[in-house]
Amino acid sequence: MESTARKPKGHVWKEIVSPILALVVICGAMSFALAMTNEMTAPLIEENTRKAAEEARAALLPEADGFVQLEITAEVPGVTALWGATNDAGYVVECYGTGGYGGDIPAMVAFTPEGTIVGVVYLQNNETPGLGKKLESDPSFAAQFTGLPADPVQTDQIDKIASSTISTNAAIAAVNAAIELYNQEIHGQSVDALAAASGQGEGAEE
Repeated sequence: MESTARKPKGHVWKEIVSPILALVVICGAMSFALAMTNEMTAPLIEENTRKAAEEARAALLPEADGFVQLEITAEVPGVTALWGATNDAGYVVECYGTGGYGGDIPAMVAFTPEGTIVGVVYLQNNETPGLGKKLESDPSFAAQFTGLPADPVQTDQIDKIASSTISTNAAIAAVNAAIELYNQEIHGQSVDALAAASGQGEGAEE
C-alpha cells in the first residue's frame, strides 16, 4: 500500500486557512463600506424623493398655493397619501395599481373640489421598457383621464397602451383607487373641514 504523506501544518495554513481569512476580511470591509455609503446617501435620496413629489403635486394642481397632508380615515386599497390645496383649489391622491407586469404602478391623481379629474401622472415603475414603462415619460395615456368625473373608470373608456394590457389594467386601477378615496373621504368637503376633522391645522408646504 502506498502511504500518504501528511502535509505540514504551515502548508495547510498557507493554502486553505489564509485565503479564507483574507476573503472574510475583504467581505467585511466591503459590507462596512456599503453600510457607510447607504447611511450617507439615504438622507439625500429621501430629500430628492420628497422634492420630486412636491413638484409633481404642484404640476398637477398649479392653482394650489401650497399643500397640507390630510389624514385618511377610509380604508381604500391602493391609496398611500392624500394632500389638499391650502387655498381649496383641489386635492392630490398618491396611489398605485396592483398587478402590473413588473409590480405595482404608482401614480398621483388630482381632483377639483367638485370631483373632476384635472390630471394624472405616473411615477417610476418596473414595467417593460418601451411598453408599460412609457407611462413615466409619455403623458398621452394619462391625459385620457383629464376631465372625467369621479366615477369608476372602465377599461373600454381608455385606449390601452399598445401590447400592454396588463400594464394598462394596473394603471387604470391606480386611478380608480384615487377615485374611490375621493368618493369616500373627500366628496363635498373643503380642505379646512378635512384638516379640522383630523386635527391638522399646520404642516402645509408652500
